[in-house]
Amino acid sequence: LERVAAHPATRSSPEAEARLMTWVASLHTASRRFAEASRLHREAASRRASLTGRLVSLDAAALADRERGDVEGMEALAEQIQAEARAAGLIVEEARAEWLKRSAAARRGVVTAPDLELVALVEPFRDWLLSARVNLTEGFIALRAGHPAAGALAKAAEALFAAQGIQPGVASAS
Repeated sequence: LERVAAHPATRSSPEAEARLMTWVASLHTASRRFAEASRLHREAASRRASLTGRLVSLDAAALADRERGDVEGMEALAEQIQAEARAAGLIVEEARAEWLKRSAAARRGVVTAPDLELVALVEPFRDWLLSARVNLTEGFIALRAGHPAAGALAKAAEALFAAQGIQPGVASAS
């Protein structure tokens, strides 16, 4: 890792530095060091050359915050991502931020019904992971609310994960 970080190519531009930070942040995530992963993803976002790259880095930071139980940090990043995505007309990134906000709200126990419009919105994006996450989160919300869509949402999420070879019970709903 030190040899890679010391290589001149990793310091050739802010974008190259951001890619290195993202890679190191991924190692921290794999090692369950989520605070450090979040910090590095945020720093990488500040060096990204494109808005989309910046939003992807902020999304990764929000997910690291989620994993370390920092719901407020996750929500703040989701709001920021959503505002920037909306201003730029990036509907998929905006929907991803809405899922982050719904996931945070589910963790806090403040949502009372599934957002079936969000489920329908993300389905045509052909982003299996976003669709699976939205279905799983909204299924969790529906289950807690006693909503009749709970089973169908959970089954849809399970099918999306299974199509990628991910077994039931590995994913987290909120």
